Order: sequence, then structure tokens, then C-alpha cells
Amino acid sequence: MVSAQDNYQGVWGNRIGFGQRPALLMIDFMQGYTTEGAPLFAPGVVSAVAESVSLLAAARQAGIPVIHTNIRYHPGHFADGGMWVKKAPVMKDMVEGNPLAAFCPSWTLEQRALRAEWLHTCFEPAIVQAYQEFHSVDIHQDFPALRQPALLMVAGRGGVILPEDEAAIHALHPAIEISHAPEAGHMIPWDDFDGFFAALGNFLGHSFC
Repeated sequence: MVSAQDNYQGVWGNRIGFGQRPALLMIDFMQGYTTEGAPLFAPGVVSAVAESVSLLAAARQAGIPVIHTNIRYHPGHFADGGMWVKKAPVMKDMVEGNPLAAFCPSWTLEQRALRAEWLHTCFEPAIVQAYQEFHSVDIHQDFPALRQPALLMVAGRGGVILPEDEAAIHALHPAIEISHAPEAGHMIPWDDFDGFFAALGNFLGHSFC
């Protein structure tokens, strides 16, 4: 039997030398790998994300380019996933708009420590039900019934609520106020602290600055 090394001899073994400057490549740090209960959850990635904070800070301080990669398939046909998606159907989560395909939030060490302190107190069945109902419950039917002032705060980097979604929600409830936290991803108050309180302050007519 031919070994893997012999099979690839002369194919991947060539070297082209070093480039003119280094770069930091962050490969697929997506929430699907760090969300407990998700099919792709991997505790090792959780640790890697936590340990990457200081690395990212050092790279940026040194002016080293940082490149983030992720996975995106075309929903519906998944033709660009080929046999890989057929072999691992959980990869169908890797489509635009699915929170599991979004980049991991850039939380501080203090924020992550606080999350670790309290996360175990969460009621697990409620977490599971909330995740499942993201896919099974249509909240659009509730917007026309809103009677109180309402604010929809959109995470600028979330990729979940798209402009066409905003238009649809506004059509169902024209009085709703829609604001954006430009730097936020998964958890708005932590990802974009200033943007969150600016949007909330505008809505409440009160400045938090």
C-alpha cells in the first residue's frame, strides 16, 4: 500500500521561501464551534479563542496584518460544499445569516470570566428551547400587535437581521425604531459598548455618556 507521504511526494513538498512580512491567519473561529449544544461545539476551540486575544492584540500593535477566514455555503443547493456537506450535514449551518456561522465575539478577558462565572447557572432546557425556536417560531406575526414603544437594535456585524428584514419589520410595525450598533456581533452590549448605549439613549431620550 502506498503511504500518504509517498502519494504526495513532489506535490506538496516544494518550498517557496518566506515572504517579505508576516501575517496572522485566524482560521474559522466561528460560533458554531464555541456554542454549547451546537453540533460542532468543540471545547478546544473555546480555549483557543480565549488564548487568541493576547495574540491578536500583539499582532495589531506590531502592525501585522490579521486575516480571518470562515465558511460560507450557498443555501439551498450547497453545491459549493460538494461531498463534504453530504458527508457532514451539520455543515449546512455554515450559511449567511446563521448565528453559528458568525465570527466569535471579541470579548475581553474580564467579560469572558464573568460569562464563565454565571453560564453554569443558566437553565439548560430554556437555552435549548430558545435555540430551537430561532428556527421554528416566526416573530413577524407579533410585530403588528405591539402597543408599547419598541426598539429593534441591529448588530452591525451580526449578519442576522439584513436590510430586507428591517424593511419587512418596519412594514409590519411602522412605529418601531430601528437602530444599529456598528461594531456588534453576537452580544451587542459587550461587542459594541458605546454603540449599544448610544442607541439605547436615543430611544429613551437619555444620554448615558
